[in-house]
Amino acid sequence: MTIFINDVATEIPNTTHTLTDVLKNILNISKDKKGIAIAVNEEVIPKNQWDQFTIKENDRLLVIIAAQGG
Repeated sequence: MTIFINDVATEIPNTTHTLTDVLKNILNISKDKKGIAIAVNEEVIPKNQWDQFTIKENDRLLVIIAAQGG
């Protein structure tokens, strides 16, 4: 299945179904990491819904990770 992560077409396995799966298996990011926001098709998805939110073909994910600078 193809989805778009930050405007990059990404092929994901059929075993990847939720936002938590994408974070863990595709982006290698723990959902417990602080400072992450995700929008799917321009709608922000609250963190407490990531485990249940199902990804569909051609969904567009915007993943924002806060960074600290100095």
